[in-house]
Amino acid sequence: MKILLEISLIIIAAVMLTAVALAESVVFQNEKVNGINVKIIYVDLSDLSVKVTPQVSQNFPGTNENFAGMLHRSKPTAAINGTYFCIRTLKPVGDIVIDGKLVNYGGFGTVMAITSDNKVKFFSAPWGRRIEWDGFETVISAGPRLLKAGRVSLYPRAEGFRDPRVYSYAQRSAVGVTGGNKLLLVYVPKPVSLRQLANIMKTLDCVEAMALDGGSSTGLFYRGKFIKKPGRKLTNLLLVYQNFGTRAARENSKISSGEFENILDAISSDRVFARGMRMYWCGNYEEAYRYLNEASKGKEYPIYFKMVALAREVKENREKKKTDYNTGMNTVVIFYGQSKREESVVPAPTSTPDKK
Repeated sequence: MKILLEISLIIIAAVMLTAVALAESVVFQNEKVNGINVKIIYVDLSDLSVKVTPQVSQNFPGTNENFAGMLHRSKPTAAINGTYFCIRTLKPVGDIVIDGKLVNYGGFGTVMAITSDNKVKFFSAPWGRRIEWDGFETVISAGPRLLKAGRVSLYPRAEGFRDPRVYSYAQRSAVGVTGGNKLLLVYVPKPVSLRQLANIMKTLDCVEAMALDGGSSTGLFYRGKFIKKPGRKLTNLLLVYQNFGTRAARENSKISSGEFENILDAISSDRVFARGMRMYWCGNYEEAYRYLNEASKGKEYPIYFKMVALAREVKENREKKKTDYNTGMNTVVIFYGQSKREESVVPAPTSTPDKK
């Protein structure tokens, strides 16, 4: 009887631990795939509090930085090495877009592009042509492509890959997405070919996938632990955040710790509210206001109206700033020692000012 009780307790504990693991939107696993040991980070993109974004080295472009230093600055939940770069100029070969802004033009390779509501698209970048990345918050271009519509699609020469090291056996990293909108960050410690890597991604149920930089650039990080440290400094990474905006939200004096817990509860149960908060944390306050206002209809929860008010306040302040600029009625306060005076700025140019 005692033995049965102990077994029951062990089973209950195992079930509880499994439930906790399943509740996480970013999970690491060691798996054997096609007879090869593989390290995998699963990212549930249906959780709109998850954010996937590239990171570039400090004082980019023309610089590189060690893996640990980049992660110390960005503090992500998980990370993997990004796209290839020239070891002489340190310029990445592919396009990189962070928060909707192009930070590096490459015009090369296969693109993974993600919208603000975590919809993922893979496609080939037109060789040498600039792409308008409107509608995408995150873009990283690497390659070669491994899977297309669930089938192996491996044509590296057609994509412009000429370096023989791409075709050799090497430690590999890749990124792919499943039909269930799970993003996979994959590291293969054993030297494998591109075709082996493609078959691994297919076995993992990815429908679209591409290779990332590999070899001595390969790096993988998960919740404070270095699964693999690169053998050299890098210029870019691909990061994953769970509960993105947590730190910023906690530091926002307008949101108390109790209200923040209410926000997390609402996000977990209300997709419209979750999308609104996602937009708010990403700085898209017009869309945030639209979604949060829609979510608040028929609700009696104070946190809904609190967030609607905050989004409206920021949106209206931005609109007022833009109006003030366009009418040339901005006022600048200039300090001279202990005195100050106000001067009207000359009328603004007819074109919209450059965003910095």
